[in-house]
Amino acid sequence: MKKWLFAAGCLWAGMAGYAQQPVSQPTNLSFYNLKPYGFNLAFTPSSANGYLVVRSVSPVTFTPQDGVTYEKGQGVAPGVKVFAVSGSSSASVKEVLAGTTYYFAVFAYNGAGNSIDYLNTSPLTGTVTVPAGGPGNYYASVDNASPAILADLKQRINTGRVFQSYTPGYINNLMNNFYLRDTVGGKLVSVCQYTGEVYITDPPYTWWGTQGNPGQFTREHSLPKSWMLTGGNTNNQDGADYHNLFPVNQEKANAKRSNYPYGIVQNVTFQYMGSKFGTNSQGITVYEPRDANKGDCARAQFYMMTCYNGNGGTWGYQTMPTYAQQENQDLLKIWNLQDPPDAFERTRHEYIYSIQNNRNPFIDYPELADCINFNNMTLYANCAITLGVDDHVAASGRVSLYPNPVTAGQGMTVTYEGPGGMRGVTVTDMGGRRVYGSGPVNDNVSLTLPTEGWVDGIYFIGVLLSDGSVSTHKMIINH
Repeated sequence: MKKWLFAAGCLWAGMAGYAQQPVSQPTNLSFYNLKPYGFNLAFTPSSANGYLVVRSVSPVTFTPQDGVTYEKGQGVAPGVKVFAVSGSSSASVKEVLAGTTYYFAVFAYNGAGNSIDYLNTSPLTGTVTVPAGGPGNYYASVDNASPAILADLKQRINTGRVFQSYTPGYINNLMNNFYLRDTVGGKLVSVCQYTGEVYITDPPYTWWGTQGNPGQFTREHSLPKSWMLTGGNTNNQDGADYHNLFPVNQEKANAKRSNYPYGIVQNVTFQYMGSKFGTNSQGITVYEPRDANKGDCARAQFYMMTCYNGNGGTWGYQTMPTYAQQENQDLLKIWNLQDPPDAFERTRHEYIYSIQNNRNPFIDYPELADCINFNNMTLYANCAITLGVDDHVAASGRVSLYPNPVTAGQGMTVTYEGPGGMRGVTVTDMGGRRVYGSGPVNDNVSLTLPTEGWVDGIYFIGVLLSDGSVSTHKMIINH
């Protein structure tokens, strides 16, 4: 409630020195053009000078204080960030994670600086859930039963591929539209994927070595250019492939890693935040990225070897040059399991897909890596590979899981197509412990698994069909 002050026969609204409080809040908040990596919002303006827009991953309880000027990118309460402070009634939102629900509140204000006055009751609010994304029928042309599945995968992920440039495309596309975050003072924030270092800089964003305005970060090739049988020219697709490039600190990450293999460092000669450089238990020089990036690095290498295998020769660890032959595929497969695709990696994947027009099958189906010998790019015998919307073809029909991977709490839908139906569904973890059982489902053709409270990792789903058979599948949960 505002206090009313009387002076010289005049009626003043608000505290002394404040502007007139807005009469009404804006209305009709809407969200549109929803993508896993961003969306647009708009609302109907009121007669106010401007609007303070905040967002959170939980219902907004924050109330702005009169006389306080908030900045775009400012954290104003736990989990609450200022998204916009302006007179505009529309905006493009890019700082999101796939499959996540966001809460917005819009407060009208009049004035500026110390005189700013907010209508801080009954703000305009809205909630939006960002699509989770996923492959859909992207892999429908890949024959899961074919011994030539590696060739089929290569053809699929190269079909319709759109070249995106290394310079200036990576900054214009991936940095500006995905990696960079706003913070106070009009500055930009990026994070070194290898070390976890937070880098704050003035716009425009530039790379290390830029003449006149050098930054600290650069683009790191997870599969080094010198390993590529084609030479890795950054004017070509393999050298500029966004699936293989991460922003990292040039001097403390990129230069230290050089073209050495990944590994677990036992004898540390250099360490910076979450990363290490030195030798492993066999005395081989290796680079170890932070834990949160290990699976990402493994899946980027697996993708590159599948995408470009046959271009100049076999893209296997034992057939590529320099230090490729010291890379330990078994360790990378462990990292792939220990650090499954999280919401950040999946969101990045969906954005790259939107501009490069191809997907990384090892993000969509991490278990695929276990079926491939990356030393010589061959399939292991008797290894079942399932890709596409239909994860499995049962004797009497088809069972599919979507989305997979799934964010804990989001819910995964199990669908059956065919005669009869499903009689029940059980879920066990990697240790064989049962975590869910549906009981009889009366031949339902669709069932949503409640994944709330389930920890990250790989689970096995057993679907009992009406013909008595059990169709078994892998599902991945991560936040």
